[in-house]
Amino acid sequence: MSTLKRELLIWADFNSIDAQRRITASLRFSDAPARPSPGEWVRLHDDEGNAVMGVVEEIHDLIVHVRPEMATWTSAAISIDPPLARNTPFYAEHQGSGPSPSRLSPNR
Repeated sequence: MSTLKRELLIWADFNSIDAQRRITASLRFSDAPARPSPGEWVRLHDDEGNAVMGVVEEIHDLIVHVRPEMATWTSAAISIDPPLARNTPFYAEHQGSGPSPSRLSPNR
């Protein structure tokens, strides 16, 4: 049984999967002052609330390659407020004698 010494959080773009099906991330965005070691578990997360645990396989300078453990995947439910989700057309109002509208109005 392994003992978790520390939890390292690293921001990642989950679309950056390499040919070996590893997630590539930069340690520049890590919250820890020390670098992880190969074989160490880290938690990858993105700006949308998704997260996954993974094992560090390689480190090159500030680039880390992590094998995700997909059984640990969590995602946040994102909801859009109804006013932003509506398909409301916006029409330009004619102002003055010029041909180009200067503001947008939802009323028409």
